[in-house]
Amino acid sequence: MLTQNRKDFRRLHWLWMTFYNWGVGVLQEPHGSILTIYQQRSDLLVEWALAINEFLQPRDALKGKMYMWRPSGNRWEEEPVRFM
Repeated sequence: MLTQNRKDFRRLHWLWMTFYNWGVGVLQEPHGSILTIYQQRSDLLVEWALAINEFLQPRDALKGKMYMWRPSGNRWEEEPVRFM
């Protein structure tokens, strides 16, 4: 999942991982992964597609994780799960 809506997807990430970690059969596996960005410049669509594709290999290593793009460092940074 790629989204610009980090606030709402952070909540969904937390909820999903909470249910998954309870281990009571509510959710059987972690979500695929969530990538969040602030803004996407239309002149960089090809570069974004290549960077995202490269980042998502191998996919199993990203299950249950959320990442945000840091334009200042030109890198993906993992968003920690904050259990409440």
